[in-house]
Formats: sequence, C-alpha cells, structure tokens
Amino acid sequence: VFPVRFDYDKFDLHAPFDLAVNNYLALLKDPRCVSIKMQVAGNADDRGTEAYNQNLSEQRAKTVIDMLTKAGIDGGRLSSVGFGKDKPIDPSHTEDARRKNRRAEFTVVK
Repeated sequence: VFPVRFDYDKFDLHAPFDLAVNNYLALLKDPRCVSIKMQVAGNADDRGTEAYNQNLSEQRAKTVIDMLTKAGIDGGRLSSVGFGKDKPIDPSHTEDARRKNRRAEFTVVK
C-alpha cells in the first residue's frame, strides 16, 4: 500500500521516502497487530547488471528492516528478500517507470 521509494543507485532513506516506513512502523506497533509478521521485498530498476541489482535490492530491504528494528520492532517479525529488477510494477523504460520500480514493498506473511 505504501511503497518505500529509493533514489537511483541508493539504498539509504531520507525524507520524504522514509515516511512510508513510518506508516508500517505505526501498524507494527499497534497493539492489535502484534502477531503480524511481514516480508520486506527490495526491488531495483532496469539499469545495471543482474548481480548488481540483486545486491542493491537486498540492501534496500535490509535498510527498511534496520529502520524498523531500531525503532523497536522485533526482528523475528520481519524477513527480507531481494528481487533485483525481476518484478517491475512498470515495465517501461522511462524515468518515471524507473522511479516507481526503485522500491521496497511489504507483504503480510502471518
């Protein structure tokens, strides 16, 4: 629902991109949601090699998980995966599509 966006060739987060993480943080801290487990999936755009984009997407997912655990979320509730450039939400090769594809997404796994 709230994809976490990243700048080109980056895996660090800064305003306004970290605001999406704060939405998930609030959800995970809600007493009604303490049993929820989530997977964070990192993604990259279509530029770069397969190996480079795989590593970058994994680092993006790790960055998000690190932010959540530093804010008090139990790391056992979180898992990560990197998809490289294999799961674009916009497969076109425009700058707008690339911006959309540089992201981390959350999936409830339990």
